[in-house]
Amino acid sequence: MNTKHIKWPLTLSTVLLTACGADVASVYSRSLYHTTIFNQNHYVDTVLTSTFASDNITQTTSAITFEMDEVNQVVPTSNDANGDAFALNNQLSLALPSLNYGIESKLFDGILYCTDSQRLSKSRLQLLPTGMGYRFSKPILSSEDNTLGLFMKAGADTDGGASHITSLIVHLSLYQIDGDGYEKIDLNIPIDNLVTNFYPGFYQVSLPEGLLENTIGFGFRYTIVNPIPSNDLQTLTGIFLYEVLFPSSVF
Repeated sequence: MNTKHIKWPLTLSTVLLTACGADVASVYSRSLYHTTIFNQNHYVDTVLTSTFASDNITQTTSAITFEMDEVNQVVPTSNDANGDAFALNNQLSLALPSLNYGIESKLFDGILYCTDSQRLSKSRLQLLPTGMGYRFSKPILSSEDNTLGLFMKAGADTDGGASHITSLIVHLSLYQIDGDGYEKIDLNIPIDNLVTNFYPGFYQVSLPEGLLENTIGFGFRYTIVNPIPSNDLQTLTGIFLYEVLFPSSVF
């Protein structure tokens, strides 16, 4: 994917990045995927259709489907109602610094809220149900925590529009190196009462021990459960994905 970059004076870029509360190593155009027209802002990459295309998948492990009561929505840090400290302390870029680069760094930099004129443009990606994929530069070697965490919320082109998305199934795939291709492990995660405003909600599941080992990337897709028929899901709504966490992972 070609990302437009703009060259700002060092002092200005430093001030803007610091003001947003995190160390983001790349500076990208503030208008990229954040125009005043909602349906122009859906992030689309080619990872799922190229790197992780079906032709490159050597085998697919039977899907792991979680029950609603297996999804933890309580941030596992005391005195951290919004999850800021948890996100910052467990951001993947701490374990793999290369994740600080590129527009996808928003998913790995621990920023859950940053007030600016571009709809919180530095703190989330806006995704259609087709979602997105990402390949790490190195595979995950181990994870003591063995959990997957997501910070996300519903988004729409109007303040009340996000209420059209209340429940969904997140289809998250783990991709692991398998010879010249990848093994795909599908996870189906039910989400109910999705957050619609202010800070995103936190959603975490516990994975079988050792499942994350050798993971080189992931894919994120979703299915909206019982969508309101009059709502145009392709243009006027989307999921705002803020952070993808594999706590305690070692690359």
